[in-house]
Order: sequence, then C-alpha cells, then structure tokens
Amino acid sequence: MTIRYRVDMEDTSGNTVTSFLGTGDGFLSLSFTKSISDKGSYQLTLSGFDTRKSKIKEDYLFRVYLDDTANGIKWTEVFTGIHKTFTDSLSENGRRTFISYGPSLEEIIEKAYILYQAGTDGATKSGTASTVMYEYVKEN
Repeated sequence: MTIRYRVDMEDTSGNTVTSFLGTGDGFLSLSFTKSISDKGSYQLTLSGFDTRKSKIKEDYLFRVYLDDTANGIKWTEVFTGIHKTFTDSLSENGRRTFISYGPSLEEIIEKAYILYQAGTDGATKSGTASTVMYEYVKEN
C-alpha cells in the first residue's frame, strides 16, 4: 500500500475551512520539518488555478495527517503549521503555482516573553517545570 497525506486548513476559531488530499485533487507538493527542540516549518504547493487558495488567510493552521493502511495507521496528525506568507507565481510555460509557507506551532513559544526582571519576586519560582511554566503563562 501507499502512504497518503491530507492537509486540513483551520481558521482562527478552529473550524476546518478546507482539505487537500494528497497530490492530484489536493496539492502539488508538501514538505515539512519537525524538530523536538526547535521550530519546524512547512511548504505547501498548490495549483495556481485552485480556487481554495483564496480561503488561505494569515495565521490559519495547516494540520498534516498521514494515512498508512499497510501498517494500520489511520489519519494520524503528524505536523501543524501556521500560515504566514505565500508566493503566487506564473512560469514561462503558463504553469501557475501558489506556495504557502509557515512555521510550526513552536513559533509561539519563541515569541513568549517573561516580563519580570531577574532576581525579583515575580521571577523567582520553584516547583516542577510544568507548574512553574503554568504560573508564568497565567501571570504574563
């Protein structure tokens, strides 16, 4: 059997706006990098004639799912990215392509700031890592 990929696009309210099922009906190409300790990224290439491209808005989520029936894997989410920018191009041979680019969700962590000066009461915390992290999130 073959491995298939599906990309679901969600708006900022969490509603699925549209889906792209593999090459052919869905997308021309898909590439993504996923990292444990750093942000990843994705690149999704569609036909420039695909009318669904008009639904793509900044900060919409692209959830990538994998289906591998030979190994018993049914539509498992393997990556989530945030649409940030795109190119819409026309080549000399008349082929139109639309490419969506964006980082993985870890970009949100990269933009987080702790608003306390080092050594102040607000910055001083103790406990398990998850408890300390939640306290910083609630306070900032």
